[in-house]
Formats: sequence, structure tokens, C-alpha cells
Amino acid sequence: MVNFKHSLLAATIIAGVAASPVLAQTTTISAKATAQQLGQIQAPGLAQTTQTVSGATVNYDGDTALHGAGATSIQNVLIRAMNCLGTPNKVGNGQPGAAGSSAIGSLGAKVPGVFSGAPAMVCNNTSSNVSFTGGTSTYEVQPQLSANPGYGFQGKYVGTGSGFGRKMWYWFGDVFDGGSSSHAVTGVANPFATTANPTPDNRWSHIQYAFSDAPISAGDLANYNTAGNAVTFAGPAVQFPLFVLPVAIAYDQQYGLNAKGKAMVFNAQYAATYSNGATISSLRLSAAAYCGIFNGSITNWNDASLKALNKKVALFDPTNDTAARWAADGAPIRLVGRLDNSGTTDVFTRHLSAVCSNPAVYTGTNKYLNHAESLPYNAAANGNIDYTTVRGDVNYKPSAAASKFAGTTNTISSDYFNGSSIVYGYTGTVSSLPAGSVGSGNFIVTNGGGNLAKLLTLADDLVLNSVTLNGKIGYIAADFVQPSVDSSGGLVAALLGIGSGAAPTAFAAPTVKNALTAIGGILPPESSPSGTYSPSTENRPLPVADGTATRTNPIAWTDVLYTTSSTQTYSLAAPAVGYPITGTTQFFGYTCYATAGNRQAIAELLGTSLGQFKKDQAGNMIGKGFLNATTAATPGIFDQSNIGIMPAAWQAAIAATFLSSTSDVNSALATPIYITSGLVNTAASASTGTGAKKVTTYTLTQPAANPACGSLPGA
Repeated sequence: MVNFKHSLLAATIIAGVAASPVLAQTTTISAKATAQQLGQIQAPGLAQTTQTVSGATVNYDGDTALHGAGATSIQNVLIRAMNCLGTPNKVGNGQPGAAGSSAIGSLGAKVPGVFSGAPAMVCNNTSSNVSFTGGTSTYEVQPQLSANPGYGFQGKYVGTGSGFGRKMWYWFGDVFDGGSSSHAVTGVANPFATTANPTPDNRWSHIQYAFSDAPISAGDLANYNTAGNAVTFAGPAVQFPLFVLPVAIAYDQQYGLNAKGKAMVFNAQYAATYSNGATISSLRLSAAAYCGIFNGSITNWNDASLKALNKKVALFDPTNDTAARWAADGAPIRLVGRLDNSGTTDVFTRHLSAVCSNPAVYTGTNKYLNHAESLPYNAAANGNIDYTTVRGDVNYKPSAAASKFAGTTNTISSDYFNGSSIVYGYTGTVSSLPAGSVGSGNFIVTNGGGNLAKLLTLADDLVLNSVTLNGKIGYIAADFVQPSVDSSGGLVAALLGIGSGAAPTAFAAPTVKNALTAIGGILPPESSPSGTYSPSTENRPLPVADGTATRTNPIAWTDVLYTTSSTQTYSLAAPAVGYPITGTTQFFGYTCYATAGNRQAIAELLGTSLGQFKKDQAGNMIGKGFLNATTAATPGIFDQSNIGIMPAAWQAAIAATFLSSTSDVNSALATPIYITSGLVNTAASASTGTGAKKVTTYTLTQPAANPACGSLPGA
């Protein structure tokens, strides 16, 4: 990791130096930094070695990029952000393919992130040694230098699903398919570690960060703190919400083909304008409507309640379909959902359990009794369903504990989408197919958000009285739907009724602004309205087993989003305003990192995403909000994918708690909780020239090691 301007800024923020004066300075960095100076800044990762801590052994694999795994919902925006920071980074598809396949997954680059503000920026370069110059729009905050390949920001991320990423985080070992760990999971692969050299020495030893749409539980934290797991090597757990995640109820605009092969498209009567200016026509759904759809009481798109929500106009295509055919057969509704332990499922089921149980909203039987990473399921009535041959960690199997599911009524079919086609009766006898024109109410399941998007837009395949229909609907992170740069095909999001009323008067699209409105005034733990540390203001009680809502309790950072108090009267599970199915994607990290470079890279990723850094490594101003802006004229790179960053109070609280050693919170705590490295480099600088020609070079300034780290090797 080359220590140019941006590295210095990250270091000084962590050291607790006042951010504004530091970020305003104009000192530049010499391009003549010596090899010795460059070498003092260690790239992410640690030399391939084995260390023993408290009798336990950890292997460091020597890879010089940050390792990450977890949620597929934010994998595209995460890699796009990393590509703005440094050398082109890649996301890995952690799915090895259909059962028995020898494929190990795939690597892929994302389409460029484009910011049209000042200065204009295009990230995701195709060259590994491209740096910013004033006359071009190609940009990286912390690039590699052609003269020193291997130095600069680099990150890798495998989209495995939230549940698997969380386990990687707390087990602190290689649990990918084929690994030597006892926690290895069938059906999950690491393409980064196995394509070039499938030997154990080339596998990742552990990760430096993870993301999950589902927060940690008390059980997760207990696993983390078990001897031999993460706490043994990397110190106290770090968890906080970073991304704002609208979860779309999505469908394909084309619901079928008529007898002549002409496309039949939903007759959507309403449109929403997104932050990039795109206007998308969509169907409207109230809470009562989507509760009915996902509970199986509304089984066809020709249902009268759906017509009533959409200007009382029938939803069929008036050109290529007929009123008579629509009235008779319509388009049977087919549900699609996630097979893997999915944080997006957790967000979705949390909302349905909150609103569909209200008889003023939905009068049918609500199958969604609580939130979980797995949909409602009953192992005793599952028709011999067993998906463990697809994913070793899947919950849909015989004798599964009821506590793992969002409800006890089975909604899972025996039909599985493998990424290219639906395998009907893959395991068991529960069908997802409609009975004539009546939808079954059983989900077709698939691994990951990417596959779910493919499934929703799969070629029409349901033949019913001379027409071929699609009719699928499901839940998915909003970055997969139009007009996100990551969307594909005709996948669009329904406009959902605001609030939980049975007859809403306003509807919202899954935009970042609408999701931020849903969060509203919910504050971080122990925070004033501005996000400053205030233990007497926001100290909401948690269940006794989970401790109290202090900043030192990692569970509290997400619990406050869903509990009420005297100062907070609503929960994000069922917000009264804004987009109704809004969740957050949590960053999972560690207090102690293995090298200065690892801690530095984590600080750069978080600090730039939160808008804490104002200048890049060369002293150039970073475009204001180039990652996190929600301005209509110049949306940030996250917003262009319908993903956001937590509100301002949260940004301030996260930065002060985890990126500063002498902030208000860490100065007040007996045991500070900022992230750091056990290896401390001393500050050094050298200046040449005077006045406007003065140039200063730096090596990394590290804060004193967090007392919690001691001699731990770190992540």
C-alpha cells in the first residue's frame, strides 16, 4: 500500500487529528518516494506464514488484497466503490453450479462507476496501473503505480449470501468448498483461491471483512467470542450498518407470449422517477396486496384487488392479449425466493411479519411469524425436500429446527433454479406449478440475488390454453431492478403503498431517498441527533441476554433500528413513511488488523464510502459525494445502483467510534473500540523546496495500538 496523500488522511483520522484542517491541507506528495519508504507500507494481507496464539494456529496466505465474503445484495456496488479506490477489483460468484458440477464459480468485473459531478469521474479501470491526471476522467483515489505494482488499494469479495459471510467472519478460517476446515460447506466455492492453484496453500486463510443484510445475533456474537474463533486472533467484534438497502418486490414487465408469439406486457398505469432521471412504469401494490400474494391468497395477476390498485384498469396488454382470455386465465402468480441463508430474506420476512399480522391490513392467515434468513417452512410436511446437495448450509431439509425459519407453514417447493433452467422435482414432491390458472403459493428457490434476477426474467415457460406465461414475482435487492446500472432485462420493482394501511393514498419506489426517509430519525446507540456521543440520550435497553444499547455492544448498532423507546416510536420493520421494505447491510470487521496496510485499507474503504475524505493520494479534491450523493443531477455511484449509505448522524457516529482513536467516544471509554493494527509504524516526513514548490513525503502514521489488541496477530 503506497502511502500517498489519501493514506496519510486515513491515518490521521484514525489517530484522532481534527478532520477538517487535515482534509483542507494542500501539501502534495513527492513522486520520488524511495523504495524504502514505499516498502514501509505493507499491502493488505500478511506474508505467507503460520502463527500460534493462545495455543491456536492461524495460517496467513500471503494474498495482498483484502478478502471479503457475504451478501450478494451489495456485491456490485462494493466492487465498484473499490474500483474507485484503487486497482481494478473483482467480485467472485461463490456458487459452483449445479450439484455435481466441477465448476468453481466465476470472476467478473463490474461496469464502470460514473460520477458526473465536479470533477467528473469514471471508476473501474481496465488497466491495473492507471492513475488520475487532471486532463482525464479515469479516476482512482489510491491507485497502483506502474513503477511499483503490487502497492495500492485492492480488494476481493465473494458473493456467498449473508449467512455464509457471517460464519466466515466469526469462524476466522477457510470454510470454502474444498477447504481443510471442518466448517467447509458443500456448494460454496472461492474462485479467487482455486482458479490458478487449487492447493491448500493458495486458499484464503480467513477474511478481513464481511457484509450481511441480516444483523448478528447473540448466538453469532457468542460464536465470535469462542476460543479459537475470531476473537482469539482479531480482538473484539465490529458490526454496524453501512449500506441502506431497499428490497424490491420485483417482476418481469413481460408476463407472457400470445399464440402468435407476440410479447404481452403488463399495462402499468403509474410511473416513478429515479435519482438518475429515469422514469419507470410499474404496478402498484398495497401491503394488503403483497401480503396476499406472498401468503398465497392472491394467486393470479387478474385478481380484482390488483385492478383496483391500478386505476381500476385491467393489467393485461390491450394490444397482444384479450379481455376474454385475461378474465379466464390471466397470468398465474409464481413465487420465487432464495435458497441460501439470505439477509435479503431476513429484511423481507421482517417486514411481512410486522405488517401482514395486522388484521387491519391483511385478513388472511399470515405465514410470516418472525424474521429469518429462510422462508416459512415445515420439515414435517415438506414432501421430502432436501436441498443440502445444493448447499451444505441450507436450512430446507428434513428435521430442520423450526427456529431457523420465518414461519412454520411450508412455502418451499421441490423446484430449483440452477442458474440456467428450473429443475422441477429436484428434490421432494411439493410443486411450484399452478393448478390451471391458480398459483400454488410455493416458492421456486435459487442461490443468490444474481440467480434470482435471472429466474424472474427467465423465458416464458408456462403453457396455458395456447399462450405461454411467466407471472413470476419475488423479493430482491433494489440494485437488481431498473434503472440501476446493475439491472438487466425487463425486471422492474412494484410501487409499494406507504405505511401499513390497507388502502394507501401514496406509493413509493425503492429509491435511496425513499429508503432514507423510512429510516427517518432513528439514531445510532448513545447518540445525539447529530451523531455525537451522548450516553445519557440514546441508551435504549436491549433484552438482558443481549446487553444494553451502548456503542461497545456490536448488537446494539442494529438493534436500535428495530426497537422502540421514548424517543423512537417506530421500527424500520414497518416504517410509517418512505419505502416500506427497507433494511440495512451490515459491515462486519475486526478491532485488530494484521498489518498497517490492512487497517489502512479498511479505513480507506469505510472513510471514502462515508464521505470522510476530501482529497485523494495526489492532493486533488475528491468529487463531493462521488460515492454517496443522492442529488438528482449528480447521483453518487451507490445511488445509481439504488443502494445508499446510512444517514448523516450514523456516518458521524461510525467514523468517531471506529475510525478515530481520540474522538469523543473513544476518549470517554475505559476500553476504546477503534480499529487499529498491532504493528505500529512511526511517523516520518521529509520536505524539499519552499513555498508553492514545497513537496513533503510521508510514511504511514499509525495510532497507538488499541489496548484490546495487545500481541494479537489481527485479521
